[in-house]
Amino acid sequence: MGISSDSVKPSRQEEARALSSSGDHSTAVSIWKSLLEQAPDSPEVWRGLGEALSSAGYEDRAVQCMKRADQIESDTNEQSEPEISTGIHDDVDELTTMNCYLSQQTRCDQHQWLRKEEA
Repeated sequence: MGISSDSVKPSRQEEARALSSSGDHSTAVSIWKSLLEQAPDSPEVWRGLGEALSSAGYEDRAVQCMKRADQIESDTNEQSEPEISTGIHDDVDELTTMNCYLSQQTRCDQHQWLRKEEA
């Protein structure tokens, strides 16, 4: 497993951006690829590589990098959602149980009311 995106040195990222800005796209791409080896799950690094590739004229590859960054972020968000959705499911289950109870209570109340009418 790679190093987390927090572990990637911002100075290397800044260096890669500066090189790209100055027109040295080849070196910038090399730095981004090196950073990617250290942090393969970093959306920031994938975006940086995508920007450098775009600046170098490799739009197709740049788009692929941007999509990968989005996918990583999406996967990260989905991993945190089960806690939320479990809570939602618990609430729905609780409401369903409550509705069932209320429905039964209403039927019981109606049944008792009918019995009183019959008496």
